[in-house]
Amino acid sequence: MVKQYFIPATTTIIEMDAAEGAAVKPSSPGTYKAIAGIMAEGDLTVADTAADVIAAVAGPAAYSVAQRRTVSGGEGGKGVGTLAFQMTLNGTAATLDYRVLRAEDGTVLKDWTVAATGLAAGTAVVVCPDVPARLGWLTLQFRSNGSASFHSYANVVGVGRIIALAGQSLAVRFFAKMDGQTTTMSDLAVVPDANGVIFGSYQDSQKADLAAAWAFPSDSGKYDGAAAAVLLKDQVSAHGVTCALVGHARGAQAISAFVPGGTENVPLLAVLDSVGGFEQFIWFQGHSDSSVGTAPLVYRQALNSLFASVAAHNGVLGTSFGKLLCALPNISSTSWGTGDRIASIRQVQADWAAANGASYVQPVDVALVDGVHETQAGGVALARAFSRAMRGHALPTITSAMRTSQTDIVLKVALPPGVAVLNSIGSPAARFKVYARGDTGTPLSLDTTTPITISGATITLKLASAQADGVALDVWFGRGIDPAADGGADMIYDNSADGFGIGRPLAGTVRPVTALPIVSTTSPQTLTMTSATYGTSIAGFGQRATAGYGLTATAGAALPSVATWTIEARFTLSAAPSAVRVLAGMSNKGWIGVNSAGRLLGNFRNASSADSYVGDSTNSVVGTNPAVADGLEHHVALVCTAAQRRLYLDGVLVASEGAAVPVRSAGSSVYGVNAFGVSPATYQWPGTSDEHAIWLTERYIADFTPPTTPYSGNEAGLFQLWHLDGSGASGIV
Repeated sequence: MVKQYFIPATTTIIEMDAAEGAAVKPSSPGTYKAIAGIMAEGDLTVADTAADVIAAVAGPAAYSVAQRRTVSGGEGGKGVGTLAFQMTLNGTAATLDYRVLRAEDGTVLKDWTVAATGLAAGTAVVVCPDVPARLGWLTLQFRSNGSASFHSYANVVGVGRIIALAGQSLAVRFFAKMDGQTTTMSDLAVVPDANGVIFGSYQDSQKADLAAAWAFPSDSGKYDGAAAAVLLKDQVSAHGVTCALVGHARGAQAISAFVPGGTENVPLLAVLDSVGGFEQFIWFQGHSDSSVGTAPLVYRQALNSLFASVAAHNGVLGTSFGKLLCALPNISSTSWGTGDRIASIRQVQADWAAANGASYVQPVDVALVDGVHETQAGGVALARAFSRAMRGHALPTITSAMRTSQTDIVLKVALPPGVAVLNSIGSPAARFKVYARGDTGTPLSLDTTTPITISGATITLKLASAQADGVALDVWFGRGIDPAADGGADMIYDNSADGFGIGRPLAGTVRPVTALPIVSTTSPQTLTMTSATYGTSIAGFGQRATAGYGLTATAGAALPSVATWTIEARFTLSAAPSAVRVLAGMSNKGWIGVNSAGRLLGNFRNASSADSYVGDSTNSVVGTNPAVADGLEHHVALVCTAAQRRLYLDGVLVASEGAAVPVRSAGSSVYGVNAFGVSPATYQWPGTSDEHAIWLTERYIADFTPPTTPYSGNEAGLFQLWHLDGSGASGIV
């Protein structure tokens, strides 16, 4: 029951702290100023009882946070959010007003504002649409019919920034420490911010807590992971509002478990629905898919499904939220995929992020407890990486590599603004891997005496043995499998702490940086044409071959001993052939063609000396690769790396493969254009073709716009080129 106090205007009220029993301060005569945490709902009302019809108020949990709708405006300039309350009324409320106060001292932030009108007796949901976001907690008060009497809601609440997090076991440890970790936040000098809270569920083989509840990070609470506390503390500082980390994580789960229909999609969406909206979504997963070799296209499609699913449950901002992805930080365990499979998942996340306005993060300075999972200190490094990405802080990044001698490779590093030099910790040379271009088998050894030299923004690697001038080399930094479990022990940082007490780490390479040969090995090949005819190509491309085929003179020369290569061409095909036909390629290396259903084929030889195909269409299986026997002009590209094989049609990724390992050795036959070298007449292409090119690089890494003019013949990485402008002459210059 509501207690009524009638107080004469001449009376001075001494406000009392109900918990302590101590006087707080006198109020003005005849008034009462509510102090959050002192007066519970219904404890005190004053004056005009006849007008007041509010019997009870129910609403958000204590220390819960509502996602702000805007990031500007409102009384504090930090935006506004919406809070909903259930009112029990014992009479008609012509108007129902609310006001918002600072919880710590009762200062009015937003004075009486109409929330609803014409409410009948009973229960009603009242929406307060413009509650100011701020750094700190809020108390709300309600009155009806313009009464001088008011009700203070019992729970203090917040409006600010919500960050959602989902993923597998490393994400679990954001919420809670495991793996026998005894290090506390206190041990790490991590002091949780009083304006940062958590609402999450998690499950791992060691520990589970599936009952999400609003709580502060604490060494003695359910959310004792140092990573969450550090992330929240920084985000509170960066945005100047109360922040929350929400979400769901479960260990040892592939991405398929989190998309609609998967076991973890329901609990994830339940958490998101409970909080109502979020400003940032972090996807932190990849080890399970790396382990089984999930195909890049399959993983990419799952990302599309996942983000569409969570966006549909972002009731406040819809699709307008920040996106951050992290696949696998540094990893020294061999139990979760090969280095190629790790690279494949990292690459598809990075490509998806680039195509969808998201940020991709690949921390390689994380301390691991078992070669996979972060320690409590490692969680601090992860939180720093995520916070830096959300703040838009650039990392020092390797941009180019150049061979300056038979043993030396010079790496150029782009430094963030205001940064002058790079500094090393421990022996960072062990974090670099150098291979012959296109290879990811056994790395070349570095010099044992002076393997690495760092000067300003330049890193020089010295090889243990001389490599021929004509050999191109691939350089990786932070590639799995890492040599040690503590990524921060052997690391390169810049000299700017940017508020984190430690410099920004050198970014891991998602793909290798290629140091081109000192002397080019490109040897232009001319095609010997058979029964060739030529006609006008599409605008800008001169002529094209309308019949016949061409072969190179030397077996293996057009696609040499490399694992990374791209072949591409333009073509038309008016009808499906009676059997497999080849547009371009080489036996025992790779080729592009169609099967008898007219479906596109992308073939490569695997390390087991067997044929593998990109997508599910093969010589003998119709499959679902695109049908291209439509008479239209198409562009096709087949990209092969040690980590991924990808097939693009008209610039769109249509199939991918990440499980098989491609052969590195050269093909066993001559290269064929409109034919297969071992039996050209049998596999002769029945359509037209144009602009055939071979690259010894990963030419395309995401969807692209196909070239609209011919290549000049001197592009970096271009190995062979045939314009088919009336002959099989090489276009290399």
